[in-house]
Order: sequence, then structure tokens, then C-alpha cells
Amino acid sequence: MVSEFKAGRAQKKQNRLLRRGVKVRIRRLTVLGAFAAMIAVQMLILPVRSAEAQVSPRVGLGFGTPNTVLIVRPSIFDLKLGYDFTEGNEFVFLSGDVRVVNQQHLGHYIHLSLGLGAYAKFYSDDFEGGGRVPVALSVLLLDNFLEFFVEVSPGIDLYPRAQISDDPVQAWVGFTLMIDTP
Repeated sequence: MVSEFKAGRAQKKQNRLLRRGVKVRIRRLTVLGAFAAMIAVQMLILPVRSAEAQVSPRVGLGFGTPNTVLIVRPSIFDLKLGYDFTEGNEFVFLSGDVRVVNQQHLGHYIHLSLGLGAYAKFYSDDFEGGGRVPVALSVLLLDNFLEFFVEVSPGIDLYPRAQISDDPVQAWVGFTLMIDTP
């Protein structure tokens, strides 16, 4: 009788862990699907918005928190993909922002950008995501071909629960290069 009870508890625990694993996989697929949809919408809107804003696409690198990010900026959208190499806290980072204020001229070569966006951190067994408000100062040189920037992005975790993040501010120093499009 006691062994049947223990076996039943073990089976319930195994079923609970299996359901949790399925939920985590479904949540990951949902977040990845949301980012894929966001990128698809951006790519559909890109030709119209590029013509309006007359902003050339850019690519570059940023160094900070997370350690390194690849930046792709087609028009007013800012996409970042990175990896944090900190031992014991490795994760893949993905963010997408819309620059509400894009390269607003402040004086001489200095420009200001302000946006709204979302981010996700994918750990080996879990992930978290949230919203962010990136603020950037940049210096554009060589007829806007080369950009040096400093970006600070305060954010808040929204998944798995709404809270102040362990890393409440994402920050980068980096550069981008303008891509010449026909």
C-alpha cells in the first residue's frame, strides 16, 4: 500500500515536470514567434518608412551589457543580437526597438535617439523578456557613414513575471556603418 502511494506520487511528479517542460517549450516558441512576427512587420513597413524618413540602413557592433551585440538598423528599427560570456550566467540576447526620435540633430555632429522596444534573454534552460526604453547619443562622421554611439536602455522584466530586472539597465558603446543601398 505504501509503495503504491510512493509510486503514485512519483508518477504525479514526473507528469508535473513533463507538463512544465512542455509549457517552457511552448513559451519559448511563443516568444520566438512574436519576435519573428515583429521582424516580418518591420520588413513589410520598411520600404514605406525608409522613403518617409530617408534613413539609410546601418550595421555595427556594441560592447557593454550584454558583452557584445550585433546591430542591424534598417531605417527606424533597431535590432540587436548578442551573447553574454559571463561564466555561470551565459545567455543569448535579442532585442527589437522602434526609434520614435531617430538621429535628432542636437548640434555639430551630435544626435539623439529615443525609442521603445522589447528584449529577451535565452538561457540554456529558461528565458526572460521585457520592455525597454533605449536612449542614445551618437556622433555621425564622414557624411554620416560612420556612427559612434553610447546607448542606455532602462527596462523591466515582463516574463516570467513583472519585476525590476537583475540587470535593470542595458548599456552599450559602439559603432555602426551606413550600408549604401541602390
